Amino acid sequence: MSPRIKWSILATPALLLTLGSAAADPFSDYWYQGLAEITSYDLKQARYGEIHEGQAVLIFVTEDFSESKHVKLDRPGGPDAVSVLS
Repeated sequence: MSPRIKWSILATPALLLTLGSAAADPFSDYWYQGLAEITSYDLKQARYGEIHEGQAVLIFVTEDFSESKHVKLDRPGGPDAVSVLS
């Protein structure tokens, strides 16, 4: 796994914990536009003792999540909704 992918996997949860529920304006301005961000990486992955080349694609988007049921909401909004970056 490339260092860039490892960094992304480790940094994303840390970023979410740092921001908490009171997101900074630049964060909100960027992520709450209703758009997704797609990032792709070239990768080399060891599988069955051989190196296989490929591409990793990460898709990030903010969505409403049910705090009580722990699932994505089909109908956004409501008192149980929490906006998450997934």
